[in-house]
Amino acid sequence: VPDRGDRVYFVVAGAAKLGRRGLLGRRVVETIVQQGDLFGSLSGAGHGRSFHLEPIDQLTLLAVPSDVVERCVREHPACALSIIQTLEDQHRKLQRSVESLLFKDLTTRVVETVLWLAREHGDRCEHGWAMDVRVNQQDLADLCGATRQAVSAVLGKLERRLLLRRKGRVICILSMTRLSKLAESLDDADE
Repeated sequence: VPDRGDRVYFVVAGAAKLGRRGLLGRRVVETIVQQGDLFGSLSGAGHGRSFHLEPIDQLTLLAVPSDVVERCVREHPACALSIIQTLEDQHRKLQRSVESLLFKDLTTRVVETVLWLAREHGDRCEHGWAMDVRVNQQDLADLCGATRQAVSAVLGKLERRLLLRRKGRVICILSMTRLSKLAESLDDADE
C-alpha cells in the first residue's frame, strides 16, 4: 500500500499486519490493524514511504483521499470525534508497547503480546484448546522488540509449562486464564 501522503486507509473488515521496510530492506511488523482502525497520512508527512500490509484474514480497506477526510472532519463534528477516539485508542496501544519495551523483560513482553493477539485477533482453537493466534515467530519478535531466536526460546519455555502449543505458524493457547495469571505475576515482578 503506497503512502503517497494523500490517503487515509480505514479498515472496514478483517485484520492485517502493518509494517514497513527498514533501511536494509527488512520487513518489520509495527502493529496489527483491525476493523475500525485507520492508518495513512493527512499531512503529507511520510510522503514516499510505503506500508507493508499482510492480511491475517479477509481484509476490506477503504482508501479515502486526505482532502475528503479533512472536509468531513471540518463539516461533521461526529466524524471528527470518532477519528479522534480511534487515534486515542491507537496512541494508548502504542504507549503500552513503548512502556513494555522499556520496562519489561522479554518473557513478559511475549506473554502480553500473545494474550493481546489472542484477544484481538484469535480464533477458537479447532484442536479443542482455548485460542489460536496466527502469527509467525518473526512477526511476534518484531512486535516484542526482540530477535526471532529469543522469542522462540520463550515460546519453548511456555510450551514446556503447558501454557501453549505451536503448530506451524499457529500458536494454540491452552489456557487463557493460566497465561493471563502468568502475565500478571510477571508484571508484578517487573515493578
